[in-house]
Parts: sequence; structure tokens; C-alpha cells
Amino acid sequence: MEDKITCNHCHKSTTPRLWHIKGNFFTRKKIQHICPFCGQTMYESGGGVGAGIILSGLAILYFSFMIFSQESNHENAKLNELQQKVAHQQNELNKYKDLYLSLLEKTKDGKSPHLKKQVNAAQTRVEKLKKRLDEAQLEFERLSREIKNNN
Repeated sequence: MEDKITCNHCHKSTTPRLWHIKGNFFTRKKIQHICPFCGQTMYESGGGVGAGIILSGLAILYFSFMIFSQESNHENAKLNELQQKVAHQQNELNKYKDLYLSLLEKTKDGKSPHLKKQVNAAQTRVEKLKKRLDEAQLEFERLSREIKNNN
């Protein structure tokens, strides 16, 4: 049984000669079927993308995912840190409010100038803590929105 093929260029029925072309890391080996009369390539078989391209693509996807997940973990850690900061400042504010209110109760008689100084200092401290708490809450909300928009 003869495997003859008609050449599309010279239109002769022939058994093609095989020309092997080595593949590399990125491509597979391909075989050209060449007409022995006119030298034209009748058709090619093999070739295409090798395992190297697929492995490289998978490695790139894996490392991209790892980088993205680290950024996400970093953002979540920063968000948790801010949340803890807000809670801590809220506790500080509540502590100084209680101190301020107790000092205010003690100074109702108006006889102790030392207590009045303490009341004024506590009031100033409460105002500063309120300001810092508001700033921390704004930063927390801004970062929360930024993370939500990125996702």
C-alpha cells in the first residue's frame, strides 16, 4: 500500500519527504511534508505550544495571585490596626470623660482652685482625645471605602 498524496503546487502524486524541525522549551517538534519534485511544503504536522509556555503561564498566574493576596492581607491588617486604634482611643476618651465628670462634681462648691485646674486640664484632654478619635474614625472609613472600591 502506497501513501501517495497529490502536491497542490505541481499536481503530481507523490510520497512526501519528511523534514523534522526541532522544538524547544516553548514549542513542540514539527514535521514538514515536502514534495520531492518541486520542493514545496505540502503540509505540516506537529508543532504548536509546548509545555514550557503552559508552565510559564501557570507560574505567572500563581505569582500574580500571591502578590495580590499579600496586598489584600496587608490592607486587611492595616484596617484591623486602625479599628483597634479607634477602639483604644474610644476607651481613653470614656476614661477621661468619667474623670472630667467626677472632677466637675467635686468642684460644685467652687472652693478648690486646684480642682478647677484639674477640671480644665481634663476638659482639654477630652477635647484632644475627641479630635484624635474623629481623625482615626475618618481614616478608618476612608480605608474601608478604598478597600471596598478595589474589590
